[in-house]
Amino acid sequence: MKISLGGESFNYYASIGVFKALEELEINIEEIHCCGISCIPAALWFQVKENAYNILFNHYEKSKKLFGDVKITENSIVERLKLIYKTVRKSSEQRRLEELKNLLDELVPDFEVTDSSPLRIHAFNLEKEADEILYGTSKEVLLKALVYPLEYYPFENYISTAWITIVPPVESDVAIVLEDEKDAYPNSAMEYLMYATYARSIYLRESILRRSKMVIRVPLRKDFRSQALVFHRKVKSSFN
Repeated sequence: MKISLGGESFNYYASIGVFKALEELEINIEEIHCCGISCIPAALWFQVKENAYNILFNHYEKSKKLFGDVKITENSIVERLKLIYKTVRKSSEQRRLEELKNLLDELVPDFEVTDSSPLRIHAFNLEKEADEILYGTSKEVLLKALVYPLEYYPFENYISTAWITIVPPVESDVAIVLEDEKDAYPNSAMEYLMYATYARSIYLRESILRRSKMVIRVPLRKDFRSQALVFHRKVKSSFN
């Protein structure tokens, strides 16, 4: 079965619950397509399955500091966008990139991502203006898939596909996405700009999801344990 996962929110850090549910259902994963945050649990599942949950849980707080406000509808991102007009952020973004590299060194083992693996990690190539499935060393591939605007410079000319389309642009048997947050009410031109960008991403996501045989929409939760459990329960109930 071909599975695809969204990745625009830090809540996908807990999507390890998806993989556990699929294992319990004895569903063979032929391909798992991921983008953005969901690539971290996906990579761990295929390399260190037995310890994946504990590794993610133990690094949750540290990861949240880097990705806790990744979702582009958050007001905090609107505030950071305003800072672009006030200061040069290159040194700050470079520092955060080093922090991200250090986190991946702690989180993810070194391995080669090859076309023989079920793991399909997506990133957006800015030069070609297109989504790509990446192969190579695990940490370099993940860096390309994880960096997103306003917090990081592109890594080797790549940014997260999740920032563009929210989900990988593939036809899948099952697509798993998080429920949208409550409607927001912009108060400034900058907020209208950001929400318009998000609305476009939602439009692209839905056009991709219409090509999937099944779409599972998972409610948002505030902490790792609760979100992982909801991912797990929602996937299992969708197949029962």
